[in-house]
Amino acid sequence: MNRIMDISASIYPHEQTIYYCVAIGSFGALTDLIIAVWYLVNRVPFNAKMGFSLLIGGVTAGILLGFTTCLPFFL
Repeated sequence: MNRIMDISASIYPHEQTIYYCVAIGSFGALTDLIIAVWYLVNRVPFNAKMGFSLLIGGVTAGILLGFTTCLPFFL
């Protein structure tokens, strides 16, 4: 998925759209994981069903979309 080293050098215009959509999904997965781990580590009173669904959803989406796809946009 990360074969495009420079997003502006992509050959076809739809490659940029697909890459941006995958990057948004990757950011959501990373955010879900960070929130779930924060809830578990700090022992904040929360709904256990919500916390574990965030954890499982974040891992699943991260595996499907890639955990680091969104990170180059923060540089």
